Amino acid sequence: MYDVDAARKLWRSNVYDHYNIAVSRMKDTFSNQRQKIVFVFTCATHPEHHIAPLMRDRGKTGDGTTKFLKDVKRCEEKQGIYQPRSASSSLPYSPETHRALLVLRCAKHARPMNEILDDDYQTEVEMLRPGTVVPHPTTIQRDLVNIYEHMSDFVRNYFLVY
Repeated sequence: MYDVDAARKLWRSNVYDHYNIAVSRMKDTFSNQRQKIVFVFTCATHPEHHIAPLMRDRGKTGDGTTKFLKDVKRCEEKQGIYQPRSASSSLPYSPETHRALLVLRCAKHARPMNEILDDDYQTEVEMLRPGTVVPHPTTIQRDLVNIYEHMSDFVRNYFLVY
């Protein structure tokens, strides 16, 4: 029989910790003659929260974990467990990044630079990150021109034909 523990050592994601894993032989749906080996993933704590056990062909263990992550999330939500977004996936704050995002927002949505002087925007920034100094619209305008000039050189050089 196939060793589940040996296979599990090769899997990098910890999403598999949510499941009891077994190996099963199943008839191939296309030909009743052949058999295939599949991993059967059953929830270790609340199998009643899942429609059916998840299965994956033994040879397709590198297909990704999206289906498993969604299944675990649904199970945890049914238990009342809500996982916040990991802090590692968020962008760390810096004044430069803040200025770049303001430039992009104004340019992308054709917004005036003076929009950042709006009291509601200032209140929002203070609420999300107390003590943050919002740059002056002139600074944002200068950054936009600077980005445009440097990127136009890059685009011109990119399309330059020799």
